[in-house]
Amino acid sequence: MRLKEIYIERYGPFNQVRIEFCPGVQPIFGDNESGKTLLVDCIIKMLSGKGVGWGHPLDRVAENPEGFIILEDDNKEFKLEKGQNLADYLSIDPTELRNIFIIREADLKIPEEAVFYERITDKITGLKIQDIRRIIEKLREIGRLTNANNLSNAKNFGWPKSKLQEARNLTSEIEEYLKEAEKMGVPQLEANIFQLKIRENLLREKIELLRKAKEKDDFTNLENKLAEAEKLLKDIKNKPAEEIISSLQVKFDEYMKKELGASFLQRINHFSKKLSFVSLPLATAVWFILFISKVSNLLELALPFILFIISISSIVMFVYSSRRLSNIDSIKKELFMETEKIGITLKSLTELPKELERLRQEIKRLRDLLHQDIGVLRNSLNVNAETEEETLKMAKIKLLEKKATIDLDIDLKFDEEELEKAEAELSGIYEKLKQLNEELSGHKEALKSFSERAYKLDFPFFMDRELDVEVENLESLKLLKKELEDFSRKIEEEAEFCKTAIEIFEEMEKEEEARIEELFGEQSIASKIFQELTEGRYNKVFYDSNSKEIVVVRPSGEEFPASKLSKGAFDQLYMSIRIDLAQRILGEKKGFFIMDDAFLSSGPRRFKKALKIIKKLADMGWNIIYFTVKLEDAKSLAKISKNEIKELSPLP
Repeated sequence: MRLKEIYIERYGPFNQVRIEFCPGVQPIFGDNESGKTLLVDCIIKMLSGKGVGWGHPLDRVAENPEGFIILEDDNKEFKLEKGQNLADYLSIDPTELRNIFIIREADLKIPEEAVFYERITDKITGLKIQDIRRIIEKLREIGRLTNANNLSNAKNFGWPKSKLQEARNLTSEIEEYLKEAEKMGVPQLEANIFQLKIRENLLREKIELLRKAKEKDDFTNLENKLAEAEKLLKDIKNKPAEEIISSLQVKFDEYMKKELGASFLQRINHFSKKLSFVSLPLATAVWFILFISKVSNLLELALPFILFIISISSIVMFVYSSRRLSNIDSIKKELFMETEKIGITLKSLTELPKELERLRQEIKRLRDLLHQDIGVLRNSLNVNAETEEETLKMAKIKLLEKKATIDLDIDLKFDEEELEKAEAELSGIYEKLKQLNEELSGHKEALKSFSERAYKLDFPFFMDRELDVEVENLESLKLLKKELEDFSRKIEEEAEFCKTAIEIFEEMEKEEEARIEELFGEQSIASKIFQELTEGRYNKVFYDSNSKEIVVVRPSGEEFPASKLSKGAFDQLYMSIRIDLAQRILGEKKGFFIMDDAFLSSGPRRFKKALKIIKKLADMGWNIIYFTVKLEDAKSLAKISKNEIKELSPLP
């Protein structure tokens, strides 16, 4: 796989720049201010897809480059455009691409070297050192351990060491207190309180039931009062009004007054009737006789006239008395009819006053009963209405509301005497409990103190559940003691389990770290290339897993950490390492290196050695894009693959 072409539409000062790269070694010369370093930055961003985070050199231009890169792989071209990158294509991490395949004079040393070697070793050998370390950290978190694998007392772990010690101390104090309380007879006092509490609860239930029974009875009574009042009101409305009764009384009084002269009128009527039957025919006969006799004497003529007057008078008296008697009879009949209308049946009209009085008393009795019922309903249900009808209507609504609060299914019959007896006994129990609690006041304070201290241990954090113990007596204190023992045991067991597991994983980590050293050995590519670059001054490169540093070895066996090497040897070492790692990652496939004055610090003799390594890589099929500010180096590189030098123009 080689880098064939790059086209930059826009990136900083670059605008529509196209560069084609030849196979083998492609030297690119750029003098100062030609944008050589900026071009390398642009290529890195386009290949890796990561612009920010590579450090200051790659952040000179904040924007991401626009354009594309064409690569050739197995004689096939593919284009990397916006949103695509080579790291994804090769299925490697962008840091691997950056740290291995792109080499810069100012950046030859691999950033975060130890971590990178572990990660690249994981990739090559299938190791999981980072996973092991994450597991170890997770185990320390679960077991609440320090880095030395001792129980931590960190805030983020909930101060487990202090909490464990407090739980142990509290458990010990509770154990001692239980022994002391036994000697002081506290269990017997608590047993007495317990028995009294049982009786108290029974009495409370009994009183509650009796009160509910009373509420039911009171409600039933009110319902009955309402029904009775409604019936009374209906009965009263069915009775005649006082005006009617008074009217009948007046009519009866008038009748009785007229009835007093009825016998006299009857006698007059009878006499006048008889007189009219006698006087009128007699007067007619006398007039006839006198007419026949032709009497002209006035005195004699006066007799028939007087008889005629008597006859007319008797007729008038008869008519008058008949009318008066008829009027009295009409009044009597009317009274009988009216009394029947109001439900009074009389054998004799003389019974009417007595019946009217009886009716008045009956109405008064009904109204008195109604007033009593309404008074009870008003007081009991807090009803305030003007009329009796409104009062009963409101009382009915109130009773319906009250019904929802009444237990109508209760079978107990309310007994006032039984309620008073139960309340008196309950009051006595309160006094006894008060006395016993005063005797145990110190004991109660001790229980409260134990409980408060236990709840401060933060059970939810360490036990994943709440501490659900109400410490009210010695039995519950024993339960608290068991909870504290479980609390301590859980912290200790988790810590011990995790500590044992960590020891196992740390041993695995050491074994895995030791395998990193296999990356660099006497027969490794890195050792061979470094030996050749240094003309045999060093013959071995290895990774020290303890110091987490690259170490080189002289033929004499003398070892030097990479940090102690000269700048030239240091660059040659890391060039060797990169070539080794690149070959391991790509396997049989050949790739490319982008070198930005990778050997700027090497002298002429060492640079010639570096040219041999570069030529060897090119002969093996590797593509090397070499950027340099030294024209003589560019010319030397051009001879390897006989490629023309690509020269960068000065930036505008």
